[in-house]
Amino acid sequence: MSWARYALRRLFQMVPLLWGIITISFVITHALPGDVAAANLGQRAVEEPGIVAAFKQEWGLDRPLVVQYLIYLRNLLSGNLGRSIATRRPVATDLGTFLPATVELATLALLVSLSVGIPLGVLSAVRRGRSADHLARLVSLIGVSAPVFWLGLAGLFLLYFRLRLLPGPGRLSVGAGAPPRFSGLYLLDSLIAGQFGTFCDALAHLVLPALVLGSYSTGLLTRVTRASLLEVLSQDY
Repeated sequence: MSWARYALRRLFQMVPLLWGIITISFVITHALPGDVAAANLGQRAVEEPGIVAAFKQEWGLDRPLVVQYLIYLRNLLSGNLGRSIATRRPVATDLGTFLPATVELATLALLVSLSVGIPLGVLSAVRRGRSADHLARLVSLIGVSAPVFWLGLAGLFLLYFRLRLLPGPGRLSVGAGAPPRFSGLYLLDSLIAGQFGTFCDALAHLVLPALVLGSYSTGLLTRVTRASLLEVLSQDY
């Protein structure tokens, strides 16, 4: 019973936290400099007051800020995320289209950081002061310090453009058909459909971005694992 009360208490504590996050994001969005109408309509259209007024009325930007906030909360509570100004499609549709690719890449990047960072940290601690330790610390330093966008460009230039070891950007090669949609994850959907060629193609396209995205976590895990293991190895037991 104590575990149930603890879980309920934690769930109730999440309510004001979520409300605070929603409120802060709403305030920051409206506090940013710039005109939404000018950014979406262009400077020529902004010079026409009728077009600007129609745009603000369509998106509810002509209403008081408090009213916009209450409508925003009501739509969130009802599961209505609204329409995207950029794509003119429902936000839920855009999330369903693009979120699976993000989840797939983030999961593979996490697996890369765990499978590389922890063994490197262990090797660095066990071989302290030796060449393996220096190499592992260098790798962790590069992973933590190098910007992700620079690593991405360097990886594309070396592994794709120069050495031709990995494919270029995109989830699949040009001309390759996507597997039948089940979850939106190409790796999972291709396995379910039995399309092993598509699976290998999608996996090859994920290798480089997963390595780049997981570089920071890999360096961080290497450092943390090394420090923790050295502390334990220095104990009397």
